[in-house]
Amino acid sequence: MPPIRRWRAIPTDWPRYFINLCLNSLQALDGRAGRLDISLDAKAAHGTDGVEIIFRDNGPGLTPTALQRMFAPFFTEKPGGTGMGLAIARKQVSLHGGELDGANHPDGGAEFRIWLPLVQTMNTTDRHGGTTRYLVDRAT
Repeated sequence: MPPIRRWRAIPTDWPRYFINLCLNSLQALDGRAGRLDISLDAKAAHGTDGVEIIFRDNGPGLTPTALQRMFAPFFTEKPGGTGMGLAIARKQVSLHGGELDGANHPDGGAEFRIWLPLVQTMNTTDRHGGTTRYLVDRAT
């Protein structure tokens, strides 16, 4: 797959979801030294090309209750939390034909994966003969 140079989505919403996933991981570390890895990869799912964004920390992981209810509106295990962040993020990802899932990683910590389809691709050739694939979100 040619390199991905640009991905258009709803600019006011997507950074908020990514930041919330990062904050959830950092809060789970509860002041302990830890690590949050974020990766982006081209990945096909359901017969469709897409991108996958993975947020993985090495904190304590998700509790059994959180594993069952984390996407339910108003569910939270954080003091002062609203319980709406993951519910809203999952709904928005779904509206764009994607998926948001969370689980405990086998090596410890929590892992959240956002997969979004390439709804439309547009290939262009630059003046040096290189090809660029642009991802265009369904909302555009």
